[in-house]
Amino acid sequence: MAAPKSVSRKPRTSSKASTPPRIAFFFGAGAELAYGLPTGGRFALEVIRRAKDPAEAFKMDRARVAASCTAEYRDWLPADFATRTVSRLGKAEHGRIFEDSLRAGYLRVVNVLDEYDARAIAFLAQHGLDDRAVSTRFTDLSGGTSFGATPYAAVSVSDSLTHEPTRLFRSRYFSAILALAKDGVNSDEMTRLARATIQFYLGAYGQGAMDSMAAEPLKNVPTDNPAFAELGRLFDVNAVDAGAAAFDEVMNYHSTGAVDASPAGLFRALAIGVLESAVETFLDYRTMLDELLPALYQPKHAWAKFTKVNLFLRATRDYVLEQQVAAHGKTEGYYHELAAAIDAGLLSAERIATSNYTDLCSRALHRMHAEPVVALNGSLDRFLDPYKNAIVRAVDAPTIPRFLVPFLFTQSGMKPLTSVHVSRDYVTFFDAMCSSQAVVAAGFGFNADDGHINTLFREAVDEAHRRLIVLDFTPGGAYDSAFRRRTIAANLRIDNEDRIVVLPIDGHRRVHGRPWPQEVVAAAR
Repeated sequence: MAAPKSVSRKPRTSSKASTPPRIAFFFGAGAELAYGLPTGGRFALEVIRRAKDPAEAFKMDRARVAASCTAEYRDWLPADFATRTVSRLGKAEHGRIFEDSLRAGYLRVVNVLDEYDARAIAFLAQHGLDDRAVSTRFTDLSGGTSFGATPYAAVSVSDSLTHEPTRLFRSRYFSAILALAKDGVNSDEMTRLARATIQFYLGAYGQGAMDSMAAEPLKNVPTDNPAFAELGRLFDVNAVDAGAAAFDEVMNYHSTGAVDASPAGLFRALAIGVLESAVETFLDYRTMLDELLPALYQPKHAWAKFTKVNLFLRATRDYVLEQQVAAHGKTEGYYHELAAAIDAGLLSAERIATSNYTDLCSRALHRMHAEPVVALNGSLDRFLDPYKNAIVRAVDAPTIPRFLVPFLFTQSGMKPLTSVHVSRDYVTFFDAMCSSQAVVAAGFGFNADDGHINTLFREAVDEAHRRLIVLDFTPGGAYDSAFRRRTIAANLRIDNEDRIVVLPIDGHRRVHGRPWPQEVVAAAR
């Protein structure tokens, strides 16, 4: 979306140094981690799991539509839509999601499985368990063998795949699973899980090797001879099939939240928990979703895809709503800290926008900020009417005799951006950016698929000459602010990186040991 050219507007200024700076705020997914909301691969994994659930809610809506829709709307649908099969995401879509994701994220899989012990310990800590619990249950399952031995430490990945050290087989926890696969009471199950883990590990290495060979199968190739063209296709081998078993284990595991305390249950949960942590590092459904979304506008010709994307977006909304309800009692995070800063007169919020779907920001700030929070990627209280390409309030949705879908989209190339309602939201926030003294971005990665939002930042910085203050999550260690500023400027395609200020913020939301609002105010003046 091209940003409007209302960029010559000057911010209102005051000669009084004590006047709180007026700042426009934007919050991405990372801003809600403190409230327990998932992000990235964990979010994708849970939504994909739920998208397999029965389609009863959709069928109820279909019956309502069939009973009360207009003749014109009925003509937009298949003639037999009231009885036609309702399709859900199946193994084909799951495999495509996994394949597309792993091709881009195979190194992350290797890194996670190479730190198997650390991942296992973190999983146990989440459930209030430790080494002693594992040791006792391992002894029970193995017939008296002590936990902690690593008899497979000499096993390594072939030099043809990597010259890096192989750390997976030196892991105490994975060695325990391998031992149980050999001699344990539940050896069949442990064999299946151990094999799936090894295949996943090798598949990730194999994908890396195939990519390297495809990129440069021959050296010193002449550019003027067509006989050498496109040789890399010889190595377009689907190495991700090797990880399919691991993905199936993760997808089919139904956790109730509590770990089965039995010896077999604990090791099953532990093995799948580590596989989950590997899948979460790379899983991404955007490609699949972008392929399905056009079907929302042509159900007569793509009914199966229409129902699949409808059920997927419903599953997304159900999951986010569940997480939102669980977070309502939490009061420590960016939103409440911003509310406290406004209440104390430290700063003034010109306008607040978010790419998140929840009401957490609005609930925390409703007393301190009169203007509603602008939800740029949709929200739980909005639905899309594809027939009219219009936005509908959730409270009004039951009265509309048409198929509606939750308005919770990754917006890459999305038609709903042409909706007048959505376009107005973008213009509203852009105007607020131009009228402010500075713009703050927190929990946002400026990724390529967020180009619709990145455009607002770019225009505000390059054309309206606003300062962009980025709260850049940095868990610890050395921090190169100049490098991060250059990286963000490159992602945003900003010409003048000097207008970007990066503030390293830790897991406690402190910058240089101070509360982040204080540092933001200092940077904005």
